[in-house]
Amino acid sequence: MKALDYISRLLLGAVFVFSGYVKAVDPLGTVYKISDYLVAYHMDFLLPLATIAAMMVIAVELMLGFAFVFNLFMRVSASVMVVVELFFTVLTLISWQTNAVSDCGCFGDFVKLSNEATFWKNMILMVPVVYVWFRRTKFPTWAILGQAGAFLGFLILSFGFQWSNMSHLPIQDFRPYKVGVDIKAQMELPEGAKKDSIVTLLYYKKNGVVKEFTESNYPWEDSTWVWVDTKSTVVKEGDRAPIHNFSISDEDGNDIVPEILANPGFKLLLISYKIEKADDIGLKESVNLHKWCDENKVLFYAVSSSLKSEVELKDKMFGLNYPFYTADEITLKTIIRSNPGFVLLKGSVIVAKWHYNDVPTETEFMSYLK
Repeated sequence: MKALDYISRLLLGAVFVFSGYVKAVDPLGTVYKISDYLVAYHMDFLLPLATIAAMMVIAVELMLGFAFVFNLFMRVSASVMVVVELFFTVLTLISWQTNAVSDCGCFGDFVKLSNEATFWKNMILMVPVVYVWFRRTKFPTWAILGQAGAFLGFLILSFGFQWSNMSHLPIQDFRPYKVGVDIKAQMELPEGAKKDSIVTLLYYKKNGVVKEFTESNYPWEDSTWVWVDTKSTVVKEGDRAPIHNFSISDEDGNDIVPEILANPGFKLLLISYKIEKADDIGLKESVNLHKWCDENKVLFYAVSSSLKSEVELKDKMFGLNYPFYTADEITLKTIIRSNPGFVLLKGSVIVAKWHYNDVPTETEFMSYLK
């Protein structure tokens, strides 16, 4: 029994530490995911609490993981683990049945799981969770002060780590737009990639009755049947390129991404998913960056999903004096976890990314251009 106790405790601890870590690396990703859940379940009034909720969820996961790995307060930790695991099992079951949110975000951007896969993952984990709970009084304990000190230390570390990754860019980037990525290459599917499986249904009418046919049995030789409608349905999705939704539009609605990526020189993208929520100091710094780009023949593109009126308001406030292009909000949030954020491209390769708290000096910026 002791061997099973040990294995179950360490297994659950490792899973929760891993799950908490990949979210703590990118807390804003969890903020966005919790916001998706709140909107999907019509609890928009709680959106202002999304950041606090995300940090608490991550901290709870990490602390439970550390508690199990280091055998801290196991009686209490095991009980909390049961409640947490039961809550997420029910939540993922609801999400699976309703598909209100397509991806649970339980492993951040490191691993994407469907709601169905997440539900069954939680069901499997419930086995060792329940086992540990029944055995919670059998685990050896150590000094209360030592446990309390370790617990407090891990708690401070978890919140500090999250805060650092929110105040700067994540120390690890699991998204498709990481530094070093060739965007153009990532937008293309490799040879042999699976295509979508599509079923086409044709609807024909005869004697006032509409009947459904497939492409193999529709009455093409019988002129008494009159075509009514055709519907195509994807029954099984094929492969998707890592980057498949990158589009930037000008005022006329033209996609300028091909033009941007085709240019072999340096380009700097200012990205603000919502300019009305952008950091004011970061926007002020963008004026200098735009000036440096202009002086060094580096193309500058400002991209946002905000309305034109919001962009014009910020322009008047800070004298931005550069045009804005439009892109999808989710895409911009995915490219960089900063508002505003800055992305330097050479050709179609991402050379560098900066949070608004880490805007480079002129010397640092010029070092990249050399």
